[in-house]
Amino acid sequence: MIEKALLKDPNGNYYCDDLLEWKPNQKVDVVHSMEVFYYFKNPIKLIKHIVGNWINQGGLLIAGIDHYIGNEESYSWPDDLNVHMTLLSNSEWIDIFHKSGLDNCKSWNANQTKDSPGTLVISGQLLS
Repeated sequence: MIEKALLKDPNGNYYCDDLLEWKPNQKVDVVHSMEVFYYFKNPIKLIKHIVGNWINQGGLLIAGIDHYIGNEESYSWPDDLNVHMTLLSNSEWIDIFHKSGLDNCKSWNANQTKDSPGTLVISGQLLS
């Protein structure tokens, strides 16, 4: 993916590292994650690391999650792909964001249709 990103944006900075260890050179105002957190057996550990090391005071963490309780189509993904995925509900994800030190936590479903519950989006802000 880094090679593809460099083709589109050769001036960008990209890293390949263990997310549980990596720290940016400076904190940022927004961290966006898409389809990452549920691959971790203990997602709260990663989210706490991100909150403590990546985000400025007042900054936001926004995550898009497609493997969640309520999106029944995703329930077979771990077996289909032979990979661990943590299956949690909307309220469990909100609780993890709160327990990680984030405030103003909320969720919504993006791209929801009559046939699909869409992507679960969770956001939280680092206030203290």
